[in-house]
Amino acid sequence: MELDFSFCIITDNSTEACRRISQTVSSIRKLNIPNYEILVIGGEDNKFSGDLSDFRKINFDESSVSGWITKKKNNISKLCKYDNLVIFHDYFVFHKNWYEGYKKMYEDFSQCDVCSNPVFMIDGRREFTDWVTLDHPELGWGSPLNYNDWTQTQYQYISGGYFVVKKQFMLDNPLDEALASHQSEDVEWSKRIRNKAKIICNPYSYVKHNKQHRNLRVTHEQVWERMV
Repeated sequence: MELDFSFCIITDNSTEACRRISQTVSSIRKLNIPNYEILVIGGEDNKFSGDLSDFRKINFDESSVSGWITKKKNNISKLCKYDNLVIFHDYFVFHKNWYEGYKKMYEDFSQCDVCSNPVFMIDGRREFTDWVTLDHPELGWGSPLNYNDWTQTQYQYISGGYFVVKKQFMLDNPLDEALASHQSEDVEWSKRIRNKAKIICNPYSYVKHNKQHRNLRVTHEQVWERMV
């Protein structure tokens, strides 16, 4: 069974971000998804060229509110033509088997509202917020879960950096636009939706940062190389 995807990239449209996005787009095109689209929101000019047949640039006034990522994510969700939205910031590339992983999870994914994936830092270590608890009474904040463990979703944290969500669920449960970047907008959304959403993790579809970040928990095993 095939799946359709809208890839929604959130950016500030800086030159460096556009360079990373070019890498992102290349990795998406290599997935050979029959029906997909790529949308990029941020900034007021289009710095992209070449083949744009699968690509839409959406302008956004960056001067309105600094770091207004909630507004960007809500806006871009309304413009997607497919039901499966991959919403992420401008610093990820997709593993070559990402789409095959979703086909493998077709039944579970078709029935969920929100889905997480394994996420890796640029050095290959597990990203410290990819599938973790938020406020578990025993495990605490940021405790990494096994990707096949879906039993703790009442305590789940959904990282705003990268998540997969069904379009109608996103439209019915938009991010709080009173919050901007670094104001725990994803924490607020996680707490608000997790008890009414069916949340799963697809362990077969990986993404990786293509930007150097300070990983606050670098103790996770370096595993990306074994997955390529």
